[in-house]
Amino acid sequence: MVHSNAPLLLKMNGIYKSFSDVEVLTDVHFDLSPGEVHILAGENGAGKSTLMKILGGIHTDHSGSIEVNGKDVDFKSVQDATSAGISIIYQELSLIGPLNVAENIFLGKEKSSYSWLNKSQMLEYSKQFLDKLGLDINPKDNIENFPIGIQQMIEIAKALAFDSKIIVMDEPTSALTEPEVKKLFKIIEQLKEQGCGIVYITHKMEEIYSIADRITVLRDGQYIGTETAENLPSEKLIRWMVGRELNQQFPRHTPHIGNARLQARVFTKENISKGGEVLGQ
Repeated sequence: MVHSNAPLLLKMNGIYKSFSDVEVLTDVHFDLSPGEVHILAGENGAGKSTLMKILGGIHTDHSGSIEVNGKDVDFKSVQDATSAGISIIYQELSLIGPLNVAENIFLGKEKSSYSWLNKSQMLEYSKQFLDKLGLDINPKDNIENFPIGIQQMIEIAKALAFDSKIIVMDEPTSALTEPEVKKLFKIIEQLKEQGCGIVYITHKMEEIYSIADRITVLRDGQYIGTETAENLPSEKLIRWMVGRELNQQFPRHTPHIGNARLQARVFTKENISKGGEVLGQ
């Protein structure tokens, strides 16, 4: 349920980003409300991940403005973004296999007492976060003992431990089974009820229309538009993403045939075996 009367969690305006002399984002806009799933869509190379890396404090050399909870921010590091309540769950998970679940959940924000790690408190809090997500697992178990689907859920528990209200999921179902995807969607609904805003990056149409409240499309690093899912049918969404109708996947064009550059006459296997040559200009 989108909290329509609540102030925006996030507002990104006029974002520009270049690598060397190549502009990869041009005047991009994006916002996020509490309790919504906002799909960030576009083909590969559209600029989706770059925009989120700006939000996450990875790319700091950019122009434009970012507001979190109505306040201007200028992130200089990942830690800055995390402290502002932003967590990004990438396709390559940031968990460390030999550490246990609790140690991973509180990695970078460990609980301590008098300069000593308070492991019992970390275990207790981890169990609370896991219970919120309906995960009946032992926080003392090592991460590497769990399948990728469970590890994905542990990443979400980690976001809760950091008190994140803005959670970015970058192609989160790419390695999940169908039951794991259903579990993830249930957890997303729980996060929405808690007032979190979810930025969800995917190219899967069935996922978009299963969970989206709003959809923003980028194409070639440019902002194309934002619309509610119910007002953006799939045909229009595809047109926004690729810049043409789907039935124009191979657009008709008039060929311009020039002069021949290579000709072959009396071309047989026997001629080649006798030492014949093929000459080209």
